[in-house]
Amino acid sequence: MKRTTLTHGVIVAIATCVLAGPALARQGENRLTDKAVLQIIDSVEKARNTFESKIDDKVKSSILRSPRGELRVDAYLDDLETNVKNLKSRFDKTYAASSEAETVLRQATIMDGFVKNFGQEMKGASEWDALAIELRRLAGAYSTTFPLAPTGGSVRRINDAEAGAAADDMKRHAKKMRDSIDANAALSKEARDSIKANLHSLEEQADLVKSRMNSGQPASAEMRKLLDQISAVDKFMAANKVMPATQAAWQEARVPLDKLKQAYDVKAPVPQP
Repeated sequence: MKRTTLTHGVIVAIATCVLAGPALARQGENRLTDKAVLQIIDSVEKARNTFESKIDDKVKSSILRSPRGELRVDAYLDDLETNVKNLKSRFDKTYAASSEAETVLRQATIMDGFVKNFGQEMKGASEWDALAIELRRLAGAYSTTFPLAPTGGSVRRINDAEAGAAADDMKRHAKKMRDSIDANAALSKEARDSIKANLHSLEEQADLVKSRMNSGQPASAEMRKLLDQISAVDKFMAANKVMPATQAAWQEARVPLDKLKQAYDVKAPVPQP
């Protein structure tokens, strides 16, 4: 079996793929299903209503500064209510409503500053604290924090159906690669059989991730196993010379991985020199 010499860049790439599993264990286990996110949006809506009902007329008639200029608090809260409803109505299995979530979180961030400046003696301060808890949960579902930073960062979520479609794409491309392996005459039969078995396992695992995502079930453990199997194929590809068509098929199979990593907030650790 012919082998290529591993360059430092290839070794770093392999190490990054291998370490992606632990990264998912730290971050992806907290990924919420679409159903759970909808429940949080409901909680934000109810907590906003409760907060508004507790503050007095003095607070409601106060002026706060926003990107739209100076507004009365009661008008600002009405606007926030409208945008929470918009987030709730637009969120579905195929659309995560990331921009709508960002609008809600940015508005709430301005309100958070107003409440803190007003002081803890303000009526409704405790109700705002309860709302802030729900807003932090909402921010976590979109891979960000509350209050939002003034600049930078992103509010982004990949919903279950979108992630499931990415897993299905990976399965399809992995099969295409498996079908091309026997044409690699430079590989020994043992090597061909081994990588075909790995790819078949990868197809099955991608199908399992898709199935669980599409049915609204958590799939963090299945994703960790999928990353392990991708890492095994990466190692094989780095250590063996294969035909360009096979290499291209593997690169196509890896494309959906970016979306799956976004769905599970997987951030590859910085390689050590």
